[in-house]
Amino acid sequence: MPGCAFRAPWLPGVPGETTVPSSQKAAFRGDFMERQTLSISGIPAILWGKASDSVYIHVHGKQSRKEYARAFAEIAGEKGWQTLSFDLPGHGERTGQPDRCDLLTGVRDLNRVADYVFPRWRHVALYACSLGAWFALNACQDRRLEKCLLQSPIVDMR
Repeated sequence: MPGCAFRAPWLPGVPGETTVPSSQKAAFRGDFMERQTLSISGIPAILWGKASDSVYIHVHGKQSRKEYARAFAEIAGEKGWQTLSFDLPGHGERTGQPDRCDLLTGVRDLNRVADYVFPRWRHVALYACSLGAWFALNACQDRRLEKCLLQSPIVDMR
């Protein structure tokens, strides 16, 4: 993977928007960000931004959820990139489901999302945070990513 670096001036915290219907646009920074809710092999996801041939796969960290990708998606959208975020097992809409949030299920889910993304977009990049970065480093070793942005990555869980 190419060198990875990321600066996140909007952190900490972005309020969730679980009360906004998916048919509406989510307001942020005075603009309106397009978003579409998806289910990828049963994994709840949101596609953020205007149609493009470029997309970031956004993998959140522990105790987060797909809605927290909104701030990142706004910045990526300004550069012409869409963002696809999804809930890891035990997070967001998947809280209380039987799948554990561990390396096996995290890699499995990220591969399902990547299998959905790669045939549909010409340019694919990755943003991953903390635990999500650990899953991404294990799942994306053989994937061609244009960019790889890792925030506070866990690189070894031994």
